[in-house]
Amino acid sequence: DKIDLVKDKVDSVRDKVDSVKDKVDSVKDKVDSVKDKVDSVKDELDSVTDELQKVTARLDALESKNKSSASES
Repeated sequence: DKIDLVKDKVDSVRDKVDSVKDKVDSVKDKVDSVKDKVDSVKDELDSVTDELQKVTARLDALESKNKSSASES
């Protein structure tokens, strides 16, 4: 029957659409995972930047202390 053929094609198309939806969902999950990793790296970089700023401040303080003690002598 032509009706059966049409039903089979409709089922086939439906299966393909479902497959594409699954692939899209999979890609979305991977993108979300990458976003989470990027956020984690950004947090780590912020932490490192904070530490570097602290070290720089300490070095600046030491440098100015050395300059003032050198000018006193």
